[in-house]
Amino acid sequence: MFELPAAYTRRSLYEHSENSSFWAFCVVGNWAQLMWKYMNPDVVALQTELELGFQEGVSEMDAKALKMLRESEKQEKVVEMLTDFSVGAGDSVFAGWKKLFARIVSK
Repeated sequence: MFELPAAYTRRSLYEHSENSSFWAFCVVGNWAQLMWKYMNPDVVALQTELELGFQEGVSEMDAKALKMLRESEKQEKVVEMLTDFSVGAGDSVFAGWKKLFARIVSK
């Protein structure tokens, strides 16, 4: 019933993987560090977009989960809904950072 986004379960300090969030974050950080002055706006824009989206999404999920629990919905359904939301959020962060790297590497 509980799961993690696949990209967050794959990591190695010694072997790069296109399917690992660890490496997606590392390559963006390492590349951005070279010319932070020029790449900072792109990094901040993505962080802001993700954070604002999650603030809204989490508020909606909390309200929906509370309503489901108050209406005697089975706890497993609520957990499944929240897990699906969290996995989707993790996947969107990973995809966003991969796209960000493609954008900043061409600056």
